[in-house]
Amino acid sequence: MRRKNYRYFVVAGLLGLLLVMCGCGKKENPRIQDLSPPVAISNIEASREGDFVRLRFTATGNVEDIGSVRIVRNKTGIGAGECPGCPRAYEQITELTPKDLQAAGNGKGYSYRDYSVERGYRYLYKIIVDYSDGTKGGEFITEEVTFELNSE
Repeated sequence: MRRKNYRYFVVAGLLGLLLVMCGCGKKENPRIQDLSPPVAISNIEASREGDFVRLRFTATGNVEDIGSVRIVRNKTGIGAGECPGCPRAYEQITELTPKDLQAAGNGKGYSYRDYSVERGYRYLYKIIVDYSDGTKGGEFITEEVTFELNSE
């Protein structure tokens, strides 16, 4: 009986020693993750110009990191029963590539024209940045700046 206990402790000790020796080793020191987005969209403006809406915005940061910029909008009828605080349904109206952005940029900001607007509706736009590495970026909203094309 005494011999069996001895074998049990020897086997358990060898297994414990094996686990300690086969550990992962020293890990890298922890790094603080940069939580700021590589690209930020600011100065978003929507304005009526004739029969279209011009959307202007500025991109700051590493614009080379942009894979695409999606512009989405919410369309609400003027006088339609609104639900304050309810989620809005957005539809994508365009997706701009880096080449599109270079062509639309004048060194200070970017511009997009939405010709598919109709009279009697209010429009709210969002700009969504997707990065070239495949990650989804932030959504930048027009801060409740709505545009009304009143029936005339």
